[in-house]
Amino acid sequence: MRTANGKSPGGPVRCAVYVRTATVDQQAAERQRNEALAVIRQHVADGWAPLDPAYEDVGTSGLDANRPALSRLLADVQAGRIDRVVVTDVARLGRSPRLLWELAQRFGARGVTVNFAVMQGPPSSSSRQKESAA
Repeated sequence: MRTANGKSPGGPVRCAVYVRTATVDQQAAERQRNEALAVIRQHVADGWAPLDPAYEDVGTSGLDANRPALSRLLADVQAGRIDRVVVTDVARLGRSPRLLWELAQRFGARGVTVNFAVMQGPPSSSSRQKESAA
């Protein structure tokens, strides 16, 4: 059972970073990872802690649900090892409305919250943050 802020009782808010790029662009993957980690750092006082390593699907389509890192992420969500998923934007999770709905159902069933760190330029710039109670 989680508390109102998504934290596991007596422990940190375990935050998984999910990264997906359609091309094999390591710089784009690094930008996404850094942006998501910046959001987590903004909430350290709230108990947020990043899980290491990030879940990264580099060079994969957002229409494909069969992605290695996404599969590991979902297995860890199911096992109760993740409290919150931080991703730069919804398109990184998927480009299919059906897939996004299925992910929201799976996250919600386990009480996992999804945060979107909307990228606004270089990673050093401030980001706007959106939260979804999946």
